[in-house]
Amino acid sequence: MYIGIALSLLFFLASYFIWKKQKLWLLAGYHEENFIGDKKRLARDAGIFTFIIGLLTLAMSLLIDSYGDFVGIIYAIVIAILSIGFLIKVNVGERQ
Repeated sequence: MYIGIALSLLFFLASYFIWKKQKLWLLAGYHEENFIGDKKRLARDAGIFTFIIGLLTLAMSLLIDSYGDFVGIIYAIVIAILSIGFLIKVNVGERQ
């Protein structure tokens, strides 16, 4: 449980740096010289996504003791769906 809480705090910290401080170098695969698009929008979207991951990680770590492994399975499915949705949103948004 404590590891999950610590991990969620790291997600919240990363969210703050990405969203508010616009430290986009924290994003995997981001290269300043190759990026064509709105950096503020990318920072906002990635920061919100990271914050949601932090909330879900916190909820999972608090609920897994009460509800068992079922919470972990739901967590993994939701994270996968959100990740695919985020990648589609970011990539389609840059083409417009």
